[in-house]
Amino acid sequence: MKASIKPVLLKHKKLSSGKYPVFLRVTIDRKIKYFKIGADFNCRESEWSKREGYFKPTVKDATQMNEYIDETVQKARKIAMKLEKSNPNYSVVDFSLAYTRKGNSVLILSFFKDVINKLENTGHAGNADVYSDTRNRFEAFLKTKDINTDITFERIDAEFLDEWIEYLSKSCSNNTIFLRLRTLRALNKKAMKQEGLDYYIFKNYSFYHLKTNTLKRALSIDEIKAIFNYSADPRRRKYHSLNYFKFMYLCRGMNFTDLCRLEKTQLNKNNFDYDRKKNGVNYSIPLFKEIQNIINEYAKITEDSIYVFPILSEKYKTEREKKERIDNKLKRVNSDLKEIANELNIDKKVTTYVSRHTFATVLKYLGESTELISEQLGHAKLETTQIYLNSFTEETLKDSTEKAIRAAVS
Repeated sequence: MKASIKPVLLKHKKLSSGKYPVFLRVTIDRKIKYFKIGADFNCRESEWSKREGYFKPTVKDATQMNEYIDETVQKARKIAMKLEKSNPNYSVVDFSLAYTRKGNSVLILSFFKDVINKLENTGHAGNADVYSDTRNRFEAFLKTKDINTDITFERIDAEFLDEWIEYLSKSCSNNTIFLRLRTLRALNKKAMKQEGLDYYIFKNYSFYHLKTNTLKRALSIDEIKAIFNYSADPRRRKYHSLNYFKFMYLCRGMNFTDLCRLEKTQLNKNNFDYDRKKNGVNYSIPLFKEIQNIINEYAKITEDSIYVFPILSEKYKTEREKKERIDNKLKRVNSDLKEIANELNIDKKVTTYVSRHTFATVLKYLGESTELISEQLGHAKLETTQIYLNSFTEETLKDSTEKAIRAAVS
C-alpha cells in the first residue's frame, strides 16, 4: 500500500501534565500528516510502546484505548486502499479530506468516468458526450494548476471555480461555460445521492449570470414561404434536406433527432405520437396532407426499414452509433439549408432548429396567444401557466397548427 499509517507519540507537543498526545501519522510520497485520535489519548514516553504503537498495559484502560487505536488504523487503511484503487497518484491532501469528513470521499475525474460509462450503457450518448467534454476541460484545467492527479470535491471552493471560469473564458462562450458549470453541479449532486457525499460545491455560489439568451433566428412569413416554394432537384441531397426542414416546421417545429428516429409504428390514420428526445414531452401531430405527402414520398425508399425517413436503419444498433449518424447527417442538412438561404437572399443563419423558432413566430404573427404557442412547443413548465394550457383541446391545437401550415404553403 502506498500510504504508511502508524500511531505515534508526538514528542514535540508536550502537554502541561508532562504527557504527550497520541496521533495517527500518515505518510504519502514522503509527505506527512498527523490526525488526532482522541482527547484522552496521551501518556508519558515510558507508557508508550513505540514499536507496537500501543499503550503499555500499565496505563489505565489500555485495552479499550488500544482497541480504538486498532479501529482507527483500520479505518485509515480502508480509505487509503479505496483512494489507491480509484487513483494510484492520490496525495496526502486527498487522504486528509477523505479521512476527516463524515461521508464517503469521491474523486471527481473517476466519478465522471463512472457516470459517463453509465450513460453510455443506458443509451444516453448525448448526455455522455456532455459529461465527457466537461471532464476533459476540467482535467486540462487541473494540469494548468500543476495538479496531475485526481482530486476530491472538497478541494473545490469559490476561488477554484472562479479560476476555472477564467480558464474556460479563453476559448468558450458564456453559455458554454454555463453548461460546464451546470454539468459539474449535476455531477456533484449525483455524488451526494449515490456516494453519500455531504459536500456541495455550489452552496453559496451562483453562475447564472453566465447564461445569456440565444439569439432567435426565426424566419418571416415571406421567408418561410420562399423556402417552401423553393424548387430543388429530386436527384440531389439538397432536395431531401429541404423536405426534412419542411417536415419539422409542419410538425410544430419537430427536432431533427426526433425526425430521424420516427418509426412507422408511430403513425396512425389521423395522426402520429412521439416523445421529444430532449425533454420527454409527448406530442400528437395531426397528419395534414402536407405532412402525409412527405411521408408517402419516402415510403418506397424505406420499404424494408422500421423508420419513416432514410437516415437511420437497423444497422445502427447502439445509441452511440445512432447519435453519430444523426450528428453527421445534421451537418450535411444544415449545410444544404445554408446554401438554399443564400440562393433565396435570406440574410439569416438557417438551420434545422430555425424551423422551431419560425413555427412559433409565425403563430405569433397570426395572433395566437403565448400560452397556446407554449403548449404547441411543449414549453409549459410554470404551474400558473399550466392552468391555462390545460384548457386547450386537441382541436384548438390542430386549428392553430393548420394556420401556421397555411401561412407557409399558401
